[in-house]
Amino acid sequence: MVQVLQLVSGKEMLLGIRADSTSYKYSKLKITFGEKNLLAVKRKIGMHVEEKIYTLKYDGTPEVVMDFENLSSPNILLDFNIAQSIFRLGDEYALKPVINLINDVKTGVRGKFAGSVNVAVCVYDDKKAYSTYANAKGEFLIHGLDENDYNLTIISQNEFGKLPEKMEPQIKEVTVIQGQIIQLGKVEV
Repeated sequence: MVQVLQLVSGKEMLLGIRADSTSYKYSKLKITFGEKNLLAVKRKIGMHVEEKIYTLKYDGTPEVVMDFENLSSPNILLDFNIAQSIFRLGDEYALKPVINLINDVKTGVRGKFAGSVNVAVCVYDDKKAYSTYANAKGEFLIHGLDENDYNLTIISQNEFGKLPEKMEPQIKEVTVIQGQIIQLGKVEV
């Protein structure tokens, strides 16, 4: 049993190990999500704060099957992409789990936000976008990036989940170098 929302900003959990892994190769992995998936949504109405708890229904199956035919390493790092996995479906919210294989754990971007909670980070170029949420200490880590120059956008929402009107890149030309985790240091929100 794994609480996937606790695995943020570089925090990892070992799901399995095999002592004699040199003679074995992973070919397939099946992850099954549980039935008690809840989402709390807060909104402000005048001076009153309303919180509604939704039970997430599955859009499709609660299972994610991943094939690893060309995997060269005995180590596998997976990323549960919550931003792409939960979406509004009519008056409810649905869960369609999206899990990505991180091929390069040694290439990425790391930083820490000063003075803000509920912050998401999006690093993107013309072809791809990568995102994560900061943990309670404001720390974030995105690994698995390709070597390239990226823009970084900070998406800060208030305590009621309201997003800013316009999202512009706060940091331009973040240069990611193969085999390095780029340290952005403390980032003002």
